[in-house]
Parts: sequence; structure tokens; C-alpha cells
Amino acid sequence: MSNTTIFEHNGTSSAGVYISSVITDGPFKKQLADHMSQTWNMTNINNVFLNSTRALLKFVSPQSPEEKMTKLLCLGKVQSGKTAFFISSIAMAFDNGYDIAYVIGGTKNNLLSQNTDRILEELGDCEDILIMDLNNANADEIRNQTSNGCKVILMVLKHKSDTSETNLANLEKLAVQLSDIPSVIVDDEGDERSPGDKKNKGKASNAILHAVKSIKRGTYMSVTATPQANLLLTRLESLAPDDCVLVEPGIGYTGATVFHDTLDNPLITEVTDINDFEEGVPESFEE
Repeated sequence: MSNTTIFEHNGTSSAGVYISSVITDGPFKKQLADHMSQTWNMTNINNVFLNSTRALLKFVSPQSPEEKMTKLLCLGKVQSGKTAFFISSIAMAFDNGYDIAYVIGGTKNNLLSQNTDRILEELGDCEDILIMDLNNANADEIRNQTSNGCKVILMVLKHKSDTSETNLANLEKLAVQLSDIPSVIVDDEGDERSPGDKKNKGKASNAILHAVKSIKRGTYMSVTATPQANLLLTRLESLAPDDCVLVEPGIGYTGATVFHDTLDNPLITEVTDINDFEEGVPESFEE
């Protein structure tokens, strides 16, 4: 990819509302690319940032003349690099005028911890990025940090607490208090506890909805490999996606179709059925 500002928005009907040209040589993107280069080849690094650049063209501009929060469904195959995609999108959003990233890191503590560790690994060395647990965040502190040029990433569990001080309840509160600051909300595994899901009686999705509605200029990214619930939402649903981003896997990607696509797949070895292994373990299974 070129190290210049490229990828201009082709639309004319919403001129000024969305990012019209994406800055692709900003400091946060550069630091992240340098970190990736320690373990990734440049072809795959460029592929990740190309996916993010396509997404950024659909982001609401922090300088938009009107208040708007757009909702993107970010669809990628299992193990196709969705985490790398949303981390690189956060870095590029910071380069393009966003100040806060709320990362809803999953419905389980282990997934939240995994996402937090990954973000700390990829962006933790950036001096101008503060990464913290949203439950320990204070609106005045965050506002002070952003006013001094610091970017803030807030990690939160996708769980509607019974109290008003933790998890998504706290996300709602902070989104209201910091509504004037350009923000991106990343909803990892965005299909879980989505609108229409009976789990938690819709409390989780309602909390996210209220946060989305509060932010004056920003973007909501629902990241998933199983988008059926999101795609089937009626357009009257407030969290129905406005647009879709496909997360293209890098070169060498091996997903489910590689191993299970056809019966004559050369990567599949059929195991001999010997009366359900009652007569012994077939040689084909051991092999």
C-alpha cells in the first residue's frame, strides 16, 4: 500500500458526513505495522490494512456537519483475521480523528481477557494510547486525556449487570457523558445477545443501543463470522446495520472449506468403520 493519503470516498449524496479520504500513513497505523512486521509478512500486513481502509471509508467523519452514528456489520470467516482487522481499524480511526474506542470484548471473561491481551500486545507500546478496563474509567479523566492528545481504548464485557456501575451499564453512562467525543464502538462476536436474542431478555443489546444513540459522531462495528441474526433484523431495528464490510482473509488462509468442502478433498482421509471400533482400532484412524 502507498504511504500517502489515498482511497477517496466515491459517494456524493452524503458529502462531508463520512470520511472522504483515509489517512493511511498516520503514526498509530505506522506503529502497529512496525509491530506486526516482527511476525507477519508484508503481504498479509497490507491485506489487513486494506480491509481497514475499506471500513474507514464507511466511518462517520469526526468533522461531520451533522450528528450521525453509522452501524457497520463486519463479516469475516472463522480465523480469517477479524481481531487484527478491528485492532487495525481502531489504529486508523485514531489517525483519522477519532479519540475513543469502546471495545465490547465478548460475552465471556476469557474472551475479553484474550482481546485485552491482544490489544495490549499490538498497541500497548504506543505512548499516546491509554488502554484500560471500562469499569475503572472516569469520564473526567478520559476527557482530560483526549483533550491532551491521548487516544483511549476502553475494554468492557458484553454483560448487562444488575448494578448501574459495571459492564454495559457503565458503557451507557460513559457514552452519554462523552457523547461529543468522536468514538468507535467495536462489538466483537456481534451476533451474540444481539437484538432479537432471547438471552438476558435483550438487556445487553438495549444497553449497546443506548450507547450508540448517545454518541453524536461515531461508528458502531459489529464483528462476526455468523451474521444471520444481524442481517435478518428489520430496518426498523435501531441496531440494524447501515452497511457491510467483508474482512478478506490473507494469503494462505485455511478455513473450514479447505478441509470440509468436498468429499474428494485430498486433505481428508476416510477412517475405516469396523463395527464402531468394537474389533479394534483401524489402521486408517491411527494414521
